[in-house]
Amino acid sequence: MMIRKYQGWLLVLALLMLSAVAPKAFGGSAAAPVYLGIDAEFGYQNSTSAEAISRGGRIAIEKINGQGGVLGGRPLALVERGNNSIPARSLANLGEFAATPDLVAVLGGRFSPPIIADLPLIHERHLILLGPWAAADDVVENGYVPNYVFRLSLKESDALAAMLDHARRLGVRRVGLLLNTSWGRNSLNAAERIPARAQGGPTHRCQGLVQLAGSVADRPLPSLAKPSS
Repeated sequence: MMIRKYQGWLLVLALLMLSAVAPKAFGGSAAAPVYLGIDAEFGYQNSTSAEAISRGGRIAIEKINGQGGVLGGRPLALVERGNNSIPARSLANLGEFAATPDLVAVLGGRFSPPIIADLPLIHERHLILLGPWAAADDVVENGYVPNYVFRLSLKESDALAAMLDHARRLGVRRVGLLLNTSWGRNSLNAAERIPARAQGGPTHRCQGLVQLAGSVADRPLPSLAKPSS
């Protein structure tokens, strides 16, 4: 709950900062809106994160427009597109946003795989992408220079370090990491980069990756993870 609270305020702050630099980037008539896109998993089963991101964006836009908008009176407007956490749909949405006149930036959704798949297009078309939720390290630490992706939340390696610390304090000595997706693989890499602690007993090192689909697993669970000695 606390993380969601801070994510909302970070999103508002990012949009307020974006509104300050927008006049340098766009021209046009005073009445025409400046657009902000959202590409997220609207309608995804058991997830309301896209709606939460949209609500945060609308709060920030209402505040900015209430203060006179941008570019001498132009309002900001939100354009939403759903990707259902499918990278191909996200790519199509980003292509549409890239062709939209006076679109200043795109907000990503909860899931990292669509954004990671979008990275070549984002940088080819010079789209600014703000990530209020997706936590995979590779979303921002992507190797692109200049980098058009900006994180508004914590990253996976920081979250995993805290989670593994908590597991160690509880006496847990085996840790499994599920989901063979770009997010799951990124999480595995992040977990393996967490340095061993000099004090406090054994740490956890993930030594395998499994994807569960019903009763199907890529690797048997006993080989998933072992504590370091």
